[in-house]
Amino acid sequence: MRVPVLAVKDPQGQLQVVDSQGDVYAIVSAPPQGVPLVNTVENPPSKESMSAAISVLQALPSGQRVAVTDVAVLGENMVTFKLGAVSVVWGGASEPELKVKVMTALLKQKGVGTIDVSAPLTPAIR
Repeated sequence: MRVPVLAVKDPQGQLQVVDSQGDVYAIVSAPPQGVPLVNTVENPPSKESMSAAISVLQALPSGQRVAVTDVAVLGENMVTFKLGAVSVVWGGASEPELKVKVMTALLKQKGVGTIDVSAPLTPAIR
């Protein structure tokens, strides 16, 4: 039995359920409870893009993961999301532990609207 990990909204507005392998396996009317909604420009979403989104969510500590909204995947190397009121530019699936550490440190700064950890050794805030 497959377990939904993501619900993906494609450009036509259909909701597709994705398993932990990044495979779309069903169309649903609403995301299953506790399953984050991801927007993508790809139709159908590529397995690589879905794997990138899954890796982002798996990298986050549970306390941060539950606060994630507005996940967008523009390709396997560009994942963005909102963490509370802060927009996060994650990039691809590389260096997830370092990205979490840098992002967590930058979240402590006041007045941050956007954190870019796509290149975690040279992060940016706006």
